[in-house]
Amino acid sequence: HPSEMARMLGCGIDEIQGDRMAAARKLAAETGAVTVLKGSRSLVAMPDGSLTVNATGNPGMATAGAGDVLAGVIGGLLARGVPAMDAATAAVLAHGWAGRRLASERGFFDAAALPGAIARRLHPGA
Repeated sequence: HPSEMARMLGCGIDEIQGDRMAAARKLAAETGAVTVLKGSRSLVAMPDGSLTVNATGNPGMATAGAGDVLAGVIGGLLARGVPAMDAATAAVLAHGWAGRRLASERGFFDAAALPGAIARRLHPGA
């Protein structure tokens, strides 16, 4: 989330939003960890400076708990031995598609604030 990244980098949210790619790359380089910056066109950055841009999702996913669902998917993939960059990239993509599916089923505004519904679109049998 931009405000969380701003706190970690010791800057303002406006700086993060002003150059999201640079911010994601900077945090990844400083921490040596794969970094996900949620938002419109969520980003996944590697410490080496490589970066992926995700085009899935929708603004209705900007709700409390949606990032927790994403973190759980990333953690689950990591626990299965998927490399960090692959886990983060795949999770961001799947999470976004689940949000799109939810919005197409329920309508954009009805889909907001439903992280459990996003999770169920990721794993319909759960």
